[in-house]
Amino acid sequence: MKTLVVIGMVFMFYLNIYSQYCFDNNTKTFLEEKFTYNVGWLFIHIGTITITTESIEQRPDLKKIIVDIKTASGLPFIDIDEYNVVIMRLSDGMTMYYDVIEKQDGKKVEAKCNFYEKENLAVYEVKDFYNKTLIRKDTLRYNKPYLVGSSLIYYTRLMLNPGSVKSVPTMLGGNFYKTILNYCGPVEFIEIDAFESPIRTFKYEGNAEWDGKATAGLSGEFTGWISDDDASVVISAEMKIFLGSIDIELQKWYKPGWKPPTNKSRLFTDKGK
Repeated sequence: MKTLVVIGMVFMFYLNIYSQYCFDNNTKTFLEEKFTYNVGWLFIHIGTITITTESIEQRPDLKKIIVDIKTASGLPFIDIDEYNVVIMRLSDGMTMYYDVIEKQDGKKVEAKCNFYEKENLAVYEVKDFYNKTLIRKDTLRYNKPYLVGSSLIYYTRLMLNPGSVKSVPTMLGGNFYKTILNYCGPVEFIEIDAFESPIRTFKYEGNAEWDGKATAGLSGEFTGWISDDDASVVISAEMKIFLGSIDIELQKWYKPGWKPPTNKSRLFTDKGK
């Protein structure tokens, strides 16, 4: 699922977690949320990414993630308008279902993928958005948990494990690629326009080995900063698209009871992590 995930950002998925970041804890803290990010290139505002998390009735083991990506109007060099819906399993960050409305080869399409776990099959289908004509249908066999672009940010939050390096199967456009995540640290204080004080964050790095197949050619090395608290909110990120390096910065948020951490008491060092 081609995504500027520009956001996917740089974020991802499954393995050991510190007890502070266990799924019971994250299920509590990652409740109804909404985050809006500004995307900038060379000090120019080029777009906005809005990520909404919703609970699924009678399915506490799953989360619904909605990612809305839009470039600013009037830009001659980039035009993106994507609406992504992903159902993600919290136990391992796996994508169970996704639906994206996007442009492929200049045509507006709707792409869907269902995963049939018992058969280890993923069925990927692309239709013309307007007349519903089937453009492509593939049945993919894969025996490991995988993610799609929109769920990468949540995998990163859920699986934050300082000092670990993860290789994550990632689906884009009906094909499997690999994303490398390195939770290298350190803890750093960074500033954003939307908040008055420096925010205490944990730094991570990675490499999107996507062969330029994502929207806007997103691929290659990236860096991100996550709030150093139980909420693990992505505060900022840097990644590469065909234009060059872009910056992604938290602009506004809805998360009841949460405020970016600012004190000097570090979550990992204070707890021996």
